[in-house]
Amino acid sequence: MGLIVLAVALVGTVGYARVILNAHWPSDVLGGVLLGGGCAAAGAWWDSLHGATPRAVDDAVRVQG
Repeated sequence: MGLIVLAVALVGTVGYARVILNAHWPSDVLGGVLLGGGCAAAGAWWDSLHGATPRAVDDAVRVQG
């Protein structure tokens, strides 16, 4: 839980700084946050469907010979 709080605080601080320093418009920062959140949600959804079970090296790489 602490890592999530740290990540949200970092995203908010950097986004605020980018707007204050006139590096981006607020809509740019909001769009980036929404895009990043959407990608994270899609990754979490994919992982929940397929699982993250590690495979042995032999199963991942097949060497013929």
